[in-house]
Amino acid sequence: DVDRIMKDAQAAIDGVKDKINGLEKPNIAIFSIYDGTCYITLDNSWVGSMIADMGGKNVFSGIDSKTVTVEEAYVRARDADVIIYTPTSQYIPDIKAFEDVFPMIKDCKAYKDDKVYQYTIEFWRGIDQSQIMATDLATILYPDKLPSTKLTYFNKIAGVEKND
Repeated sequence: DVDRIMKDAQAAIDGVKDKINGLEKPNIAIFSIYDGTCYITLDNSWVGSMIADMGGKNVFSGIDSKTVTVEEAYVRARDADVIIYTPTSQYIPDIKAFEDVFPMIKDCKAYKDDKVYQYTIEFWRGIDQSQIMATDLATILYPDKLPSTKLTYFNKIAGVEKND
């Protein structure tokens, strides 16, 4: 029944929160770029709330607009521990394609540390599985605390692991 499903989902999320409680909060940038405009994740959005719940710090925190310039995105994302680019592999098949739309990525900490991810094709179909999405996000932010978790709704952008 629905009540049991909701309670189980909340219990899963609470279990993840217990594992990361009190840890230093990594900086995370989640965004996309289209036609020269950067679309960012706001604090009060569904994904923004998930960032906060899973112990991350949104580098776009405090911005009221859904968009910023590409330059502003770079300034904020440059020192992020993790970058998640929201276009799926249908649109950004590998890190080279991301570099083409956001050349400054090469100067970002997350790029140098091989921590650049993207939404999977299934992301928007999994909205009813927020506990899995939240666990995925926590796994990306705290891989040493959830080492056996296989990602479902996020994946590393292909080619990231080849950056030396």
